[in-house]
Amino acid sequence: MVLAPMPTATPNAEPFVDGVAVAANDTVSDAVMLPAPYAFTVGVTVALPDAPALDLLDPPSHRRTTLVVAVRNEPGTLLAVLRVIADHDLNMRKLESRPSRERAWEYVFWIDLDGDVADPAMTAALDEVRGVTTMTRVLGSYPSPDA
Repeated sequence: MVLAPMPTATPNAEPFVDGVAVAANDTVSDAVMLPAPYAFTVGVTVALPDAPALDLLDPPSHRRTTLVVAVRNEPGTLLAVLRVIADHDLNMRKLESRPSRERAWEYVFWIDLDGDVADPAMTAALDEVRGVTTMTRVLGSYPSPDA
C-alpha cells in the first residue's frame, strides 16, 4: 500500500486506511507556501511486516549504477577491477579517470555499469571489486537514460 500526502487538508478523513493509522493527512501548511518551482510532494511507502515487497523501481536491466574506485599505482590493478566486472557479466557503459584529491599523480576511476545495486550479480561483483581496490564507493543506482 502506498500512502501519499494529500494536496489539501481533509479534516474528515478516515483515521485508518486498510488497518494502518494515518499520522498526517495534509502537506499544505498555512505558515509555509512555496512557489511552484520549489514545491514538491513526498511519497511514503508503508507496508505490514508480512506484506510482499512492492516492485516500485524499473527492472534491473533498465537501471544504471555509478561507482568510484581507487587502485594501487601498480601495473594490472585497474585490469583486476575490469576482470571482476567481466567475470560477473556486467556491461560497463563508461570508465573515466579523474585526479585523486588525496595525492598528486594518483587517479580514481568513475565507472557506470548497467544494472541495479540490489541485483544479486551486481552485489557479488561489488563485493569482489572491494577486494581488489583501495577504495570503492557506490554513488547509487538510477533509471538508465537509454531505457
